[in-house]
Parts: sequence; C-alpha cells; structure tokens
Amino acid sequence: MRSSTTRILLALAGANVSRMELREFLRWIDANGVERASEFIDLLRYRANDLEREGSIGLFDDESNKQAHRLGERQLVSRIERLMLESNLKKTEAVKVVTQLLTERGYPPSSIPDSNKIGFHTWIAKLLRNIKPEDLLNVASTVRNYAVHGLDWPLRREKP
Repeated sequence: MRSSTTRILLALAGANVSRMELREFLRWIDANGVERASEFIDLLRYRANDLEREGSIGLFDDESNKQAHRLGERQLVSRIERLMLESNLKKTEAVKVVTQLLTERGYPPSSIPDSNKIGFHTWIAKLLRNIKPEDLLNVASTVRNYAVHGLDWPLRREKP
C-alpha cells in the first residue's frame, strides 16, 4: 500500500466517525466520483484558510485550540476522579495512596498539592499542573485495579 493511502486511511481511522458513517461516506464517493470528492476537500481547505486569514473564528484559531485543550483537561480530571471513586477509597486514603505512588515514581513531595479544604476534583486538577497526565492516569488506574481486583494495596505491602 502506498504511503499516501496509508496516511489517509490512518486519518479516517482517527476520525470520530462510526462504521455506519464511514460506509455512508464511501457510498457518497462511489456515487459522486473521486474527482468531485477531491474538489470538495479542496473547497473545505480553501474555506478553512480563508477563515484563518480573516481572523474570524475558524477551524484552526488559537481560541478553538485553547477550548479544546481545556475540554481535554476537564475530561482527564473527570476520568481520573472516576477511577479513584471506583476504588471506593475515602478521599484521604486516595490522596495518601496517590502521593505514595507518585513519590515512588520520583516526583518530589513539593510537586503534590495540599488536599485539605479543597474538593477532590480540584485537587486532581492542581496535581496535573506538576504531574505528567500519563503518570497520573497510570497511578489512578493502578489504584482502581488494585481495589477492583482485590489485590493488596501498595501501602500495605512490606517494604524490602
């Protein structure tokens, strides 16, 4: 398979479309032809560039990117919070376990915010300012999996 075909197939695979929508798109190309599909894609690209040049809110402006980033961050915080809630730990226990696992991974205690007098959701959001999202997500998944699968908690294991 040619690299251009692979790139396009990967772009389609990464698009948030259902199998049914993808089939509908392929039927549209079949009915309208490859040339019309190419023209339509060129028109979309041209229009997106026009919007960007005009400085109006377009497909690729900074504000759209900031909004997408904030949305992604809120979704990540909610996902981490959900994992921790599924562990059925009290907030203080969850904070203690997360703190221990993060320090074991090399994060200094100063990078972990104080959890007193703030909500759990807010604490997780503050944690993400200093902790890599993938590390925090991994820690939350570890805590949840220990709880759900009945394994010993990392805090209860004997230190060598």
